[in-house]
Amino acid sequence: MKHLFLLTFFIYSGILFSQSLNEPKQPEAESYVLETHHSTATPLQAWVFSPEAPIGIEKGQIVWWKETAPRKVKIDSRYLATIHSRGNRFFGILSLKTVSNNPRKPKRLQIEVYSALQEKLFTLERSLHYDDPYPVVALSDRDGAVVLGQVTNGEMEFYNHRGELLRKVALFPEVEYDLERTLLLDLSADGSTVAVVASKRGVQPAGASNETSLFLFKSDGTLLLQKPLDNYVVHSAAISPDGNTVVAACYTLSGQQINGQALLFNRAGEQIFRTDLLFKQARFSPDGRAVLLFNNREARVVDLQNKTVSYRYTVAGQEKLIAEAQLSQDGQRAVLLLARSEFRTNAFVFSQPIVQILDQQGRRLSEIKMEAQTFRTPALQIRENAKEILIGFEQGYQIYRVK
Repeated sequence: MKHLFLLTFFIYSGILFSQSLNEPKQPEAESYVLETHHSTATPLQAWVFSPEAPIGIEKGQIVWWKETAPRKVKIDSRYLATIHSRGNRFFGILSLKTVSNNPRKPKRLQIEVYSALQEKLFTLERSLHYDDPYPVVALSDRDGAVVLGQVTNGEMEFYNHRGELLRKVALFPEVEYDLERTLLLDLSADGSTVAVVASKRGVQPAGASNETSLFLFKSDGTLLLQKPLDNYVVHSAAISPDGNTVVAACYTLSGQQINGQALLFNRAGEQIFRTDLLFKQARFSPDGRAVLLFNNREARVVDLQNKTVSYRYTVAGQEKLIAEAQLSQDGQRAVLLLARSEFRTNAFVFSQPIVQILDQQGRRLSEIKMEAQTFRTPALQIRENAKEILIGFEQGYQIYRVK
């Protein structure tokens, strides 16, 4: 009986030892400390974390938060939104220059382009029909050049860094005015390649195609590629830093069923990968080797070299959603900004934010809670392979650094 007990003990111990060898090791936790913070008396509408200094957009002015006295520039028009280039070296302020009480009077849109070095480059103005949606605008991180797409007529405008019009391109010649047309726009890191996903028509009856296509242009508006996307409706799209990969969130309708997926294309328009996630946003790693796809509830990292999904990460609970996310330079760290979304005083506000840091297998390394803060536009920037994390709020910004 004694020998039987010893034999059973050694067999059981061997099984446990074997299991411990096969189980993945838990990641070593990383701890972040608050290194820098700045509070403001005036609520901030947006942040741009440039390499030179944090830039805050307040009501009626732009503020460069230097270590010395901040510099302020007045915004005379009615502020609409802030856009920025991929590396935050340039940003633009969209505003209405003239506002009429007559809702059917044409609107005057103004786009002011600045460098992060506190230099105003140029201003673009355009008249919009009273029911026209605002154009889709993207900035080059190389020199602040602007690419602009008008949804209603499917026209593209390409401007240089001085605000001079280089070329106008009609994506679909002789199309009708359409408020529901899809038009998505993104630029490569150096601004040399422009990716556009657009539909020839807006919403169509079940079974009918809106004739969506993927376009690639040079920065001067020269067409490189036009690729039909079958019967897909495209929800979101982005181009890699080197301009060699485009990812699109596509879906088809089958009765009441939405079949969503992410499609990846190379520079020749060939489909190179797909995964079944209808993502909201895509964030490429700066080295272009991985892309982080996320919607409100799920994040998924795709290895672009091996054409595989590295991991899937689902947000626990139902209270918070993914407001923003970023990948580190080498793609080994993902940083997720989670928050509650609430409708307050005619606008959605994010509250109770939490930042989660994941490793290359999707395991949580650290969590930073800032639940007393709120923000309207997500502002998240990571540096030094996620060793430094910057977050912008309505009442200031915070910088965290790993110990």
